[in-house]
Amino acid sequence: MGFKDQMKSDTAGVFLNGNEFAEQIMYNDKSIDALVIRKRIEPSGQNHLRSPRKQCEVYIANNAESGIVSVDIGNDTVRFPEYTGQSASDWVVEDIISCDETIWHILVGK
Repeated sequence: MGFKDQMKSDTAGVFLNGNEFAEQIMYNDKSIDALVIRKRIEPSGQNHLRSPRKQCEVYIANNAESGIVSVDIGNDTVRFPEYTGQSASDWVVEDIISCDETIWHILVGK
């Protein structure tokens, strides 16, 4: 097994495994496991007086079975709790940080 094959295996088996690091979220209307990095604080755009806003980074499998195959910035919604143990709330996809044949790394915000 080559390095790329091992990375694909680790992505599904470890990072996006609900028994390891991942948690269940809703991406649009699909329930999937994802790794959520909470509380990334960035200033808002120039038209918003650059006040802090809530953002999170989300890692999702890049496949139709256990993840997603496309991202629509500004239109896709992701639903998960802001803090562990709270009720889930909606977040909007703001950017694609990176993507390869294995995983999406997206930025979501409120």
